Amino acid sequence: MTYPVSGEALRYVRDQARMSQTQLAKAMGTVASVLSKLEKLDEVEAELAQRYLNAVDTPLAREALDHYGRNWRRSTPPSFLHPDREALWLFDIAARDLDVFEAERKDPILRGHIDLLRLGDIGVGKTTALSHAVGLLVGDGRSGRRPAFPVGPGRTTVCETAIRVGPYGVLVDPMEEEQVVRLARDLVASLAPDAAGIAVPAELARLIRAMADMKVTSRVDGDEVVTIDPIADLLASGVGIAEVADRVVAGMNLSDRTERQLIQAEGSEDGLTWISRLVSAINSGTDPRFSVPTRITVLMPSPQASNIAADFKKATGINVDLQTLSWDTATVWSRPAG
Repeated sequence: MTYPVSGEALRYVRDQARMSQTQLAKAMGTVASVLSKLEKLDEVEAELAQRYLNAVDTPLAREALDHYGRNWRRSTPPSFLHPDREALWLFDIAARDLDVFEAERKDPILRGHIDLLRLGDIGVGKTTALSHAVGLLVGDGRSGRRPAFPVGPGRTTVCETAIRVGPYGVLVDPMEEEQVVRLARDLVASLAPDAAGIAVPAELARLIRAMADMKVTSRVDGDEVVTIDPIADLLASGVGIAEVADRVVAGMNLSDRTERQLIQAEGSEDGLTWISRLVSAINSGTDPRFSVPTRITVLMPSPQASNIAADFKKATGINVDLQTLSWDTATVWSRPAG
């Protein structure tokens, strides 16, 4: 047997065998007081624990011997008392098989760069899961750790998000101005009384409204909650679709939204916190320097990216090629639904 065993696990095996400490001590050639101390230890060294379990000699004792005698990939196996110990062993086997698979990688397709696309229903937690998997979390222990990238109940992420090595910063690929104008007109047309326009994805509609300062708000009037929609109200007042669309576009100030990249100044706040706030503002349309993004690339220093690669490997079993990463190849993707 390779690993130490907790005294609690040993006592459990003995109790299930309905053996007293005196009976077991006799079988082991010792005294009950020794076993009493043994069963109170956090760890009993492997050789002594093996003698103990061999002396109990029940099917459960043999299961414990097998559990601690396995070649676990992790440094310390889970306790024999863990309710999912067999499932954890299957995970361990799968991870070891994956190591062998990665070491071989004979198929040429496995030697190059691979983009990972996560698919799931709206609001299922694609961005949240990625943030936790790679350690992209901000906040302290008192207020709780939260994803660095914008997350919500769904329809939150407006574009692809990638990670590259570099000084803390953000690169934004903006949508062509003609396409932004078209989206604004489609949004207005979809709100017209006859609703003949093309529906705009909720996350983009929210972004356009924020950029144009035409968000939907609500207020309490007596016992009723009244919704205020500046665009719908203009249409209801008789203003034509084309004119309302022009007002929306004018409110977006596209001529001022020409920024494409920002690099964090040295000596300022925590880099990941700065990135989190900036990406959230770009994603929500509240940063007046940026237009509608089609892709956001987050830059992080090599040590931070290395930590992300290690966390991603730990969470998924998949290696991230840092050499590829250093050559401006995105390694972690977050795509919006649709």
